[in-house]
Amino acid sequence: MSPSIIMAPQIMPTYPHIAAYHSELQRLRDAGGSTELQIRRAFENCLDTYCREHRDKLVLVAEMESEQRNIPDGSVKDALRMVRGYWEAKDPEDDLDAEIQKKFN
Repeated sequence: MSPSIIMAPQIMPTYPHIAAYHSELQRLRDAGGSTELQIRRAFENCLDTYCREHRDKLVLVAEMESEQRNIPDGSVKDALRMVRGYWEAKDPEDDLDAEIQKKFN
């Protein structure tokens, strides 16, 4: 018997909070900023709104150490305090594949 793969529901690019996120990113770029810290807040707001409005009993928790001793920018937890996902802000110039490998290492 092969293992089952559980896929997370897909969030469509037309989701209204993603549009708000892109608008906020453009506002930040227009003001001369697109650093990781500025982008981080915009994405955190989008993810937090998603958790609050579309997923019962999910909460975004900021900067808690994971079991692997990494400290992500945030964790999404359910009502049983189980981690359902992590997020990490990166600069637009970062090599995402290299950054992901660093986290795994």
